[in-house]
Amino acid sequence: MRILLLLDDTAELDGEVRLADDEGFVLASARRDLVRLVPLLDRSRIQPTVIALRGGENALNAQQRLDFAALRRLRRLLWEQDIELIHALGKRAVVYAALAGRWQGIPTLASLYDLPFTERQTLAGSLLQRAYMRLMRWGIDRVIVPSELFKRDLLTLYSLPDRIYVVYPGIEIGVTPPPVPDRAALGLPEGPLVTMIAPMVEGQGHVVVLEAYQRLLQRVPVANLAIVGTGPLRYNLFKQAAKIHPPNPITWIKELDSKAVIAASTVVVVHSRKEGLPQALIEAAAAGKPAIATRTAGAMEIIDPGITGFLTTAGDARDLAIQIGKFMLQPAFAEQVGRTAHERARKRFSLDAQCETMTTLYEATIYASR
Repeated sequence: MRILLLLDDTAELDGEVRLADDEGFVLASARRDLVRLVPLLDRSRIQPTVIALRGGENALNAQQRLDFAALRRLRRLLWEQDIELIHALGKRAVVYAALAGRWQGIPTLASLYDLPFTERQTLAGSLLQRAYMRLMRWGIDRVIVPSELFKRDLLTLYSLPDRIYVVYPGIEIGVTPPPVPDRAALGLPEGPLVTMIAPMVEGQGHVVVLEAYQRLLQRVPVANLAIVGTGPLRYNLFKQAAKIHPPNPITWIKELDSKAVIAASTVVVVHSRKEGLPQALIEAAAAGKPAIATRTAGAMEIIDPGITGFLTTAGDARDLAIQIGKFMLQPAFAEQVGRTAHERARKRFSLDAQCETMTTLYEATIYASR
């Protein structure tokens, strides 16, 4: 299968993919998918070509949102390289893929990482959004999104559920969980350790976790807490932590390899009120560690309650303390849950799983058009 991966913007594409950093979350996600995924594709099944609308010698040099000269260059490229499928990564690339794909009779895929034009509340923005969604319905055969939560949100704009496919972003997950690192080298204490990884901003639940830790110490006096992250609430959280009795030192970590801290932990906690697909929960499963999170849509896609972790109600410090205590007081149970979480993460969130899902989707899209 000869597939064209079409990007919004990129730097020079000679030998490796290096995306520009000034376009925010969309291109960061495209970079992740390209740099991690493309090298893993089976070249006996897929022959990918990567091109961008602008940003380098190999780009189409599109000068505006819709550049007809660039569109003609794209159509010529599709014909010269006998492309069988166009995969657009990014909002602008979708427009070119839809038009060129329909004109050339080539099936199209689009990866979306955020909802198109939802930030525009003006009449012009609303009209632009409607035109964009009409173009997608007409010219894009299948849409790839990174989570069920995103799919639900997209359906409010794009009412074609049979065209939307969830492909979870993959990370490197070994056959077995990584070994437990030396805690002393990481500046972590010995004994049961609960780790929270989140930016210190409103809505992440740090105060609730500190209150839960106060309650936890009544059941597990030797429990330790590590908080990884930084942000504007850091000083206020220091003052809040000073009120914990009996006083137990909390490990505050600004910048450190979160994967190593997770691997050294007993249990990982995410307590945000609203969350997409929490990376910390995926990394906890990859490390074979149980996790506890609030009942947000993203967390519920990762945690199977009682099987790979627990879910709690946002703001409920008492319940959070009880759930943490279950893992700390029952090491065998914690190990079993972590082992199951690792096995399931390999099937859903590994790079191999993402690569296989994408390959199957490429083949299905091409064959469905024949």
